Amino acid sequence: MFKLLVINYIFSMIIIVKIDGYFVYGDGDFSHSLDDVDDYSQYQLVFVSRTEWKALATNKPFEKLDIIPAPYVMIYHTGTETCFYFEACAAILRRMQAQYMVSYPGDRDIGFNFVVSGDGSVYVGRGWNTVGAHTLGLNRKSIGIALIGTFYDKSPSANQIFALINLIKFGVHDHLIDKEFKYYSYPAISSIFTADKLANITYIMEP
Repeated sequence: MFKLLVINYIFSMIIIVKIDGYFVYGDGDFSHSLDDVDDYSQYQLVFVSRTEWKALATNKPFEKLDIIPAPYVMIYHTGTETCFYFEACAAILRRMQAQYMVSYPGDRDIGFNFVVSGDGSVYVGRGWNTVGAHTLGLNRKSIGIALIGTFYDKSPSANQIFALINLIKFGVHDHLIDKEFKYYSYPAISSIFTADKLANITYIMEP
C-alpha cells in the first residue's frame, strides 16, 4: 500500500510540473519494440466504434497529430476494474469520457486513442492520427493506448496483450506508427516487447 501511494504521489508531481510549462520525466525509458511487424493478425483485431459504445459527441473537431506516422506509443492502464463483456466495458468508457469532460472542459473527450478490454476488444477513442489527452508533452506526436484494469500488482489478460501487440503492429504496417517507434508504459510492461534499442530520455518538453 505504501509503495502504491509513493507511485501515485510521484505521478501526480509529474503532472504538477507541467503547470509551469514543462513535462519533465526523469530517467524515463522509451524502448523500441516488436519483431517482424508484418506478422500481425489484422483479422483477429475486434474494433468497437464510438457509435457502438455510445460515445458522446465532441464539441470540436479532433486535431491531427504533428507527426505521422507517430514516433511514440504511450501505454497505460485505466485504473478501473477490469471488464470482459461489451456492456460492462462500454459503461467504463462512457464513465471515462464523462470524467474527462468534467476535468478538462477545453478538451472534451476521452483522452486515449484506443482502449483495450479484458477480452481483447479494441474500443476506438480518438482513433488514428489524432491528438490525444493522455501524456503531457507528447500528446501531439504519440498514440495513447489504455488497457482496461488496474495493473500495479498483476498483469493484463493474455487477450489484452495479444490485442495490444497486434494493434501496434497494425499501426506500423499501415504507416500510422513509425516503424522505429519508442514506447512508454505505466505501470511498466516492458517484458511484453523485445527491446532492440533503448533510449533514455531525461526530459520531454512542449512549449
